[in-house]
Amino acid sequence: MSDAFHTLLSDSELAKLDQAFAAEAPAFSPLSEQEEDLWFRHQQGEAAALQTLRAWHLTEQRSVGEVIVALENMLHNTPAINVGYAFDDEQGIVKFALNAVTRAISLTAVDDENAAAEWLQTAQTQPLALDKQIPLRLLLLSQPDNSLLLGVVLHEIAQLDAATLMQAVETAWQQSHPADVLLASEWEVQAAPVAISSPIASAAGNIDAAISALILAEFRSALNAPEMRASDDFFDHGGHSLVATRVIGRLLSEHQLAVNINDLFNHPSADALSACAKPLNDGQSENAATAEPDLVNAPLSLAQASLWKVYEAFDHDDIFNLPFAIRFLDAVDEDALRQAFIDVMVRHSVLRSLFIPQPDGVRQQVVAEAALSDYQWFGYSDQAPIGEWEAVLAQVSDYQFDLTRELPLRATFLRDRQNGQQILSLLFHHVVLDEWSLNLLMEELGQAYGYRAAGQQPAWTHQPPPFQRFAQQQQSSGLQQAHLDYWLQHLRGAPVGQPIFGSDQVNSMSQPSDADVTPGWVEFTVPEQVANGLYALARRNHASRFNAIYSGITSALHLLGAPADMLVGTSTSGRNDASYFDTIGYFTTVVAHRIRFGEALTVDGLVNQVRDTINDSLPYSDVPIDLVEEALFGADSDRKNHMFEVFIQIHTRILLNGEFPLQDGGSLAYRQVEPDKPGALLGLQFEVLEEQIDGIDNLRVQMTYRTDHYTPDQAEKIAATVQRVFAAFAAEENHAVALQALASAVTQ
Repeated sequence: MSDAFHTLLSDSELAKLDQAFAAEAPAFSPLSEQEEDLWFRHQQGEAAALQTLRAWHLTEQRSVGEVIVALENMLHNTPAINVGYAFDDEQGIVKFALNAVTRAISLTAVDDENAAAEWLQTAQTQPLALDKQIPLRLLLLSQPDNSLLLGVVLHEIAQLDAATLMQAVETAWQQSHPADVLLASEWEVQAAPVAISSPIASAAGNIDAAISALILAEFRSALNAPEMRASDDFFDHGGHSLVATRVIGRLLSEHQLAVNINDLFNHPSADALSACAKPLNDGQSENAATAEPDLVNAPLSLAQASLWKVYEAFDHDDIFNLPFAIRFLDAVDEDALRQAFIDVMVRHSVLRSLFIPQPDGVRQQVVAEAALSDYQWFGYSDQAPIGEWEAVLAQVSDYQFDLTRELPLRATFLRDRQNGQQILSLLFHHVVLDEWSLNLLMEELGQAYGYRAAGQQPAWTHQPPPFQRFAQQQQSSGLQQAHLDYWLQHLRGAPVGQPIFGSDQVNSMSQPSDADVTPGWVEFTVPEQVANGLYALARRNHASRFNAIYSGITSALHLLGAPADMLVGTSTSGRNDASYFDTIGYFTTVVAHRIRFGEALTVDGLVNQVRDTINDSLPYSDVPIDLVEEALFGADSDRKNHMFEVFIQIHTRILLNGEFPLQDGGSLAYRQVEPDKPGALLGLQFEVLEEQIDGIDNLRVQMTYRTDHYTPDQAEKIAATVQRVFAAFAAEENHAVALQALASAVTQ
């Protein structure tokens, strides 16, 4: 590799360069002649002959979850099987470590042993993708009586016999079930292979147990709750509508199971929801993560374009800066973290994109990995003045990006003089990052750091499709008129939001007006007893706690003078295509909901109205608010103000308090440092924060307001009224009471 530099470098420098290249190279291993022969035969279509099939009955009625855990442990404890095979341009056919344990195990429901035999024979003939899958499939089959069968498709290239493999399975099982036996007897599979349209569609009738196991696995993953049981309530473990959207999308894309979001609210356990899930054929869902190269020049997505209009209206200032900061509790290898950032930026090309105005609109252009060092985006702690970290953080959000020449992120290490701890200041431009993506970023940054701190390259299980692909697909498809019509039908004729206490500033929306985005803010913590009462109110109405909190806030504002026909803004994930659930980017759309207060409306009635309004609108949430406003008020509608005065959003389980796992089994803990508040685009913005720090649940509300709409005294009055309404809503005796009856008690 260093030959190209021989005219520029000395022999010693060339040796160092070769060492650097070797350190960065993947950990390839040479193949034996037998492995090479088997690899070539596999490529030539002999997979069915090379992949042997064996099957076993399991003893008694075992827990699906426990069996899967045992199979995963067996794979983790058998490193010889965790390998992939591929062709490398320089080294030819190579073998490499492959962390794809979860892809090796599948769960399928079948009607009987005949259907099981057909399914296993078909699985045997399907070629393993040896560059992405380990040379083994473990096929767990569930029958209507809950008895389990285990099929094993083993490729000859693994050079591992089935008997040894099954002994390893028994050993893994007995680690948690001493003296117990998992495998009852081997089952001779003799049925001829047949075509099966879908793993789940082949199992008509009694398949609730298998579907429940699939749903539970997605619940556990989305909620980070490995202890969750099939009978547990999704919302008891922190679920809400955004997490529900993720679960529903993964069930569709990964398991061909269609679930309605209202069904999840009404049947919030895996067992209960399994009866509502509808199996689909493989052809009914598409996976956008096809093998296509990253786009280096792509249009903006609809959500990005919506944000960009406001960004231009405010002269590209700092209004869309996203500042974060975390304090590490132990020493950090700053070089390793910088490389971990690069690993994540390489995986997610939107983080290394420039935004260039062109005749056909702004385009996002991807910067090559090799050019990242040409940009100033990372700073070490020894480059910052010691002890002045508070002052630096206070100024971070004021930075003005030039996105035509700068990457849309800045990561700067600072150091606390008092205790020597390192503080990482993070600044992103909103056009590349939303809240969902922030959690993805922190997860992958932690994973990459664990490897880099150990001197290794990260082992990713899969490559998510690039955000630019999503943007191009969305722009090519164009705006869905039926989705826009949904919003026009629901929002036409609604009064445009005005300051709650009245103002000389009347927002007509059809005429652009100025906006002073100087922020003020009030914050309060919801007492534990009140938080629990709000949750009880939510569950009584098959709603989320956010629905109850949203209802409390809007009720308080109505009792203070907001109209009975109120528009409320909120954010939605914008990720209606589950293929992009693991892609970092700006997908979030802002939408407006119409909440109506009648004289007889009760607390329960309001929670139900909010729940249904939000859930019913989710399929149409790909339409950003600016396109709705343009359709209602004209193409020149106000860019600096929205048709709603009030905005309510939830932040739950944000991964700014957590730890990075290390390869030696340890961890690197970190805690969030609260940033300064950015400008206030909206009249009243309520941010609901559901947090868990050191195992303690906490519910906070941050209320940001525009100082040209509210005085500090008015803001304090709003916050106090919201807290009194929360307390009233938390009292069970008030659930069936008309809201107007609570007015005198909560508007003192």
